[in-house]
Formats: sequence, structure tokens, C-alpha cells
Amino acid sequence: MLKKTVLCLGERAGLADRVNATGGRAVASLEDPAEAAAVVYGAGDWGAPLERLLAAAKKAVRFCDLDLKRGTRETVPACVQSAHVLRINAAEAREMAATYGIPAASGRRFLEALGKGAKLDTVVVTLGAKGAAARQGERVVVSFGYGKGASEAAFGAGFLRARLEGWDLDACCRWGNGFAALGDGPLPEDWSDRLGAMLPDAGWSDDLAYWIS
Repeated sequence: MLKKTVLCLGERAGLADRVNATGGRAVASLEDPAEAAAVVYGAGDWGAPLERLLAAAKKAVRFCDLDLKRGTRETVPACVQSAHVLRINAAEAREMAATYGIPAASGRRFLEALGKGAKLDTVVVTLGAKGAAARQGERVVVSFGYGKGASEAAFGAGFLRARLEGWDLDACCRWGNGFAALGDGPLPEDWSDRLGAMLPDAGWSDDLAYWIS
């Protein structure tokens, strides 16, 4: 992510730290939003200033790290529909299905309905140490976690780094899970070696199976 600027709004210190530690440049504001390669925001940030910023950051990847509890029934749909990439966790997926009537008989159906309904390029559901499920276009993938305590903020940084490099959905999820497994603390100097050495050891689970059923 060398030299790419990521505009991180709200309380996203964990994600911003990871961006900075891996060669990017995370900032809380920009005089010229057009310089941003990505804008990271959530439901608590939604409002007219963010709408204007997104309009100005025409080439930026819009990464909505939703944080459902900070939104309202009105701001959450607007925030989701503005994004290119939406990241939610499994609990948020269940709450959204119940609140907004999104079909959830299967994980694949939920991802499809949410993605198409909100016109999202990519939907990602993080499952903690078990991994993640994601949909892009007609493609749904599940990615094993690493069987350790996982950080959602760190997942977002890893996923976004891979996305900005132009890598495919599988690689984005693997980077997300790898960063998540490294936790929220200071990124170790040998982080790249650690990621390269990681092998998924969480294995298959019913949680993962649901998302491709």
C-alpha cells in the first residue's frame, strides 16, 4: 500500500495504525479528498459532511466498516448504499436481517440480497477466529480464520490493503484474517514473515458452511 492515502473517519485508530505500519498513510482529514485512495467510515459518521467528502473523493474505494450500534434506522441504509465495500460481523448480519427484512434462510442468500439491494461491489461478514465470508459480483467465498483471538479493526486494514493492491477476493480475505490474527497491539516488525508462515488451523465449521449454503 506504499504511498496510498487512506482517510479514516471516526474512532478507527486500530485500522489506521495498521495502514501506517504497512507502508500506507492513514489520515483523519484531507484538504483535498481527491487524494484519498480509500475512505473508511461507519454508520456513526453519516451525515451531510461525509456525503460531500465522498462526492469529492471520486476515485476512492468507499470502505464502510459499519458499526451498526452507532447508527439509526435511517442512517444505516444510507451509509450502506454509499459504499463499495461493506464489512459487518455475524451479529450485525443477523440484526440487519431482522430489522430490514433481508432474506437470511442461507448465508449466500443474505449476501446476495444485501449486495444487490444496496448495489454493493463487495460484502464481507467477519466471523471472528473462524474466518470470514464475502461476496463480490456472483462469487461467494469463505476464508478460514487462524484459530486465535481476532480483531475486526485489524481485519479491515488487511482486507483494504489487499483491495488497494488490486488483489482478488480470496487474497483480500486471507490478508484480513491474517491481520486479524495478529491482534490489536503494535504490529511486530516481522509481520510480513508471520503472515507468510500462517496456515489456517481453525478448520471447517457450521458457521462457515452457512455462508455458502
